[in-house]
Amino acid sequence: MIGMKPVPANASRRQFIQASSLLGLGYVLKPFEGFPGGKLKPDHFLLGCSSLETGISFIKELTGVEAVRGGQHPNIGTHNALISLGGKSYLEIISPDPEATNLVPAYLFLKKLHIPSLFLWAAGTDDMDELLKRIEKAGYPSSGINPGSRQRPDGSVLKWRALSIETPVSDGVVPFFIEWDKSSRHPSADSPKGCTISQFEIEYPEPENLKAVFNQLSIEVPVRAGTKSKLYLNIKSPKGIVSL
Repeated sequence: MIGMKPVPANASRRQFIQASSLLGLGYVLKPFEGFPGGKLKPDHFLLGCSSLETGISFIKELTGVEAVRGGQHPNIGTHNALISLGGKSYLEIISPDPEATNLVPAYLFLKKLHIPSLFLWAAGTDDMDELLKRIEKAGYPSSGINPGSRQRPDGSVLKWRALSIETPVSDGVVPFFIEWDKSSRHPSADSPKGCTISQFEIEYPEPENLKAVFNQLSIEVPVRAGTKSKLYLNIKSPKGIVSL
């Protein structure tokens, strides 16, 4: 469930992440009172892989839980499989769909992932329209609200709305935002259970800059200093605590 703008066919993985999150540089932080409903927390995490079978096997070996196939993404060329992470959070394994006639350029990097990799995350909201108003008031450029959908194996269609923003930081550490249609059951509700989030934190070379953005956006995720930009997700599973 990615809200994004197209990137060139020869785009690097870094360019893909920047496009997916609509990240940018040079924006001035303004006073911001935060979003309604308290802190924004993870809705789901995207684990990229070259084939869905590889990703499902990887997660089963790691956690002891076998992901269920979610369905196809129309007009994108990907498909996914899911496991619940407890509450309203889940892990989305995403890969190129071999039955698709075309894979959009921004997802070509998935074919080159020999090891499944966590590359993006989404924060959930119950009021996307109000969220957009507050983002605009804060001065952040955004993608606008974009509708999305996916057909499930049983033929039903999941619907959502997504929103990405530009911030002063880069490399996929700022999430995109998602609001599920009230007619759609949240994917965590009927995905295989047994795993929960033990810890989620982000490593960033300039942690204070990222913390400032998160404080503005009312995002509740720990940030630590590091030499690179990286998402760290620890999962409590039937096989103990495992890390992505």
